[in-house]
Amino acid sequence: MDNIEKEITELHQFFESWYRGKIENTGRTFRRLADVLVAEFALVTPDGHVVERQQLLDLMRTEYATKPEIKIWIENCRLRFSDQNVFIVIYEEHGIDKNRKRVSPVSY
Repeated sequence: MDNIEKEITELHQFFESWYRGKIENTGRTFRRLADVLVAEFALVTPDGHVVERQQLLDLMRTEYATKPEIKIWIENCRLRFSDQNVFIVIYEEHGIDKNRKRVSPVSY
């Protein structure tokens, strides 16, 4: 579970750094995100909208350095299911940009 929580934390640190413009805006840097999202990935926003993988990647590319004050962190990371190839984890994503809190199911 420690490796899974570390991956989730590091991915959210990528989001924060990307939005703040604290990392390079290159294809190589952006692959950090693209490489971990499976083709079937979909994000459900707090208001219930579904954002598919490619839509999210396209949106993230346009939002580089657009939120210099954003802070993102996760809490309460819990393993819900696992087998040899799949881990389903839920966690709370917090941020000061929109004062949002979301329980996000993630599978690895």
